[in-house]
Amino acid sequence: MKLALSGILLSSLIASAADVALGDFGRSFMPASTVVIEWQSPPTNLPLSIATYRRVPTRFSPRVIQTCMDLGGWTMKQRTNVPGSPPNSNTNFLFFPNKDGIGRLGVDPDKGIIDYLDEKAHASASGNAKRVPTDKEAQDLARSFLKKLDIDESNLVHHADGTLRMYGGRSIQGRRGVEEVITRSVYLTRQVDHIPFNGLGQNGGIWITLGDHAKISELRVVWPTLQLIERRTTATRAELEERIRQGKAILVSSETSDVILANLSSLTKLTVKQITPVYRGGNGFELDEVIQPFASLDVVAHFPRTNYQAMIDCSIFSVK
Repeated sequence: MKLALSGILLSSLIASAADVALGDFGRSFMPASTVVIEWQSPPTNLPLSIATYRRVPTRFSPRVIQTCMDLGGWTMKQRTNVPGSPPNSNTNFLFFPNKDGIGRLGVDPDKGIIDYLDEKAHASASGNAKRVPTDKEAQDLARSFLKKLDIDESNLVHHADGTLRMYGGRSIQGRRGVEEVITRSVYLTRQVDHIPFNGLGQNGGIWITLGDHAKISELRVVWPTLQLIERRTTATRAELEERIRQGKAILVSSETSDVILANLSSLTKLTVKQITPVYRGGNGFELDEVIQPFASLDVVAHFPRTNYQAMIDCSIFSVK
């Protein structure tokens, strides 16, 4: 009975082919029937079929857990409950607070997340940054740390030329009229079946921030174990176009999306430059129980006097 019930609950989580939940990425988009949709994307850049997965608990190895505990110098004797929360029923859930209350380490195997923070690892508003790594140094250090996390680079997104795709970020502060870098961040995106997760490490991947003396000030690992549910045929161009025309697509929020929607009646043509299959890992705050793929379309919206770059998301499954 328990297995049957689980199957019913699981099937209820799987959205229908045209209704994968994407509303938190943007707003519904439905062009007029007179709008021309031109396809410049190669017809073979989508896989013939694509899988849906269920998120299941991750068993982080003792070596990975110890590596993360070493970042803050914790021992198991310092393990405690999350302040303000009841004890976690999972005996493998770990939480270690810093004594000053502005740092912590959390290991949540149910979600497959490791979350580490050390605010003192970078310059405060009144202090000087001290030997913050360069972009190249930060990338090299992040890459070397992957091995300590037991993460194989083959499970991360790469560029077309085979090099690892690494996004960078930085935090700066102004002091005596001069801006200085106080942290540098590196984001690496997870991929499954050579299909990336959405987001930069928040929904599937790694986020490492380095501060003074290249010390890790923030680490977030989002790496749930995935269990195959089903594999389905991908949609044709005709099906994707029909979803756009029926308002079953989302115009992703961007600098141009509000302008496009405000002037939708003047839209004359959409040019689809690229179609990319992507896995939805979550909305940036909560991970999805069922990991579903969707189609991300890189488009140009044509108006009488100007054009705008935009992204459109919709279901990738065929209804056939």
